[in-house]
Amino acid sequence: MVKNTTGGNRHKSQARKFATADKVSSKLRLVEEDGEEYAVVTKMLGNGMCHILTIRGSTMLCIIRGKFRGKRDNFIKAGSWVLIGTREWESERGSEPQLNAKGKPKLNQCDLLEVYSEMDKETLKSKVNANWHLLIANDSSSVVKQDADETFAFVADDNREDYVALMDAHLKSKNSKTISLGPCEPVMEEGTRENFEISIDDI
Repeated sequence: MVKNTTGGNRHKSQARKFATADKVSSKLRLVEEDGEEYAVVTKMLGNGMCHILTIRGSTMLCIIRGKFRGKRDNFIKAGSWVLIGTREWESERGSEPQLNAKGKPKLNQCDLLEVYSEMDKETLKSKVNANWHLLIANDSSSVVKQDADETFAFVADDNREDYVALMDAHLKSKNSKTISLGPCEPVMEEGTRENFEISIDDI
């Protein structure tokens, strides 16, 4: 029998499951089936739920699955673009809207399938031909950029000359005194002005 020279507990730490990283697919997840839609998160509710606005303009209650909770690479916040799957297997709401505990109509529920990063958003805009206006309008990052690009134009008022005349009259009415100060010189004893030196160590 062959002697085991590389086995044991020290070799176990270099097993394949630790040495090779999991192959994560970098392919962008797009709409593949009926019932999948692009949406933007409008409000975080807590307890694994949020309100979303779909690309069609309908507001739904999105259920955040455990796969997306507490993850750094797919962090969900208001303004995040997501891919959702509608619950077609749920019974349709009747003609009369059902009300929740607060008296508001209940929203249809959907499941979260994908969270898009900032780079994914640009790729979606370029690759997928869809109406992105609703998602861009509710995107928090685009709102910040829009505010930063705004410029203010200061336009002269019709009463500007009256304001200037009023200020001049006010300034002339006050008794303003001007005090002229000569150059500041250190106070020294007589005869020491010529040999005056400042040592950095004394400061």
